[in-house]
Amino acid sequence: MSVNKTLIIAHRGTHRDRGDENALIAFQRAIAAGVDGLEVDVQLYGNRLILKHDQDGVVPADVATFGDFLTLIATTHYQGLLLIELKGRVGAEQLYRELQAKQLPNAVMLQSFQELPLRKWRRLDANAPIGYLRHVPNMVSWRLW
Repeated sequence: MSVNKTLIIAHRGTHRDRGDENALIAFQRAIAAGVDGLEVDVQLYGNRLILKHDQDGVVPADVATFGDFLTLIATTHYQGLLLIELKGRVGAEQLYRELQAKQLPNAVMLQSFQELPLRKWRRLDANAPIGYLRHVPNMVSWRLW
């Protein structure tokens, strides 16, 4: 993937408060605003992938699924970059398969703070762009900051 310009990435969508971040309405706003990319947090709960940032075990009744997010991307014909972050160590294969089943034209980067999902994605597709997220900044991070 080559990026030759500054990109506007809507981190968890365009949200007004913590109540609607990483929700379909936040992503609809971001798409309407014309952002270059969407960053979405996904977790596996039970047997379904949901849009959720915090790993606190609380699942709101009205939480959207990853499938709902992919349907939004397809129905709005959004062409921007999708930065998909898997929270936790489980759900990598299901996330990858749901994404592939939709056959979206978007550039995608699969991201995680966990090494295991990244290794699973690499086995499923050796060419899939992956991002290893880190809490501890390295020297390059400090120079950029």
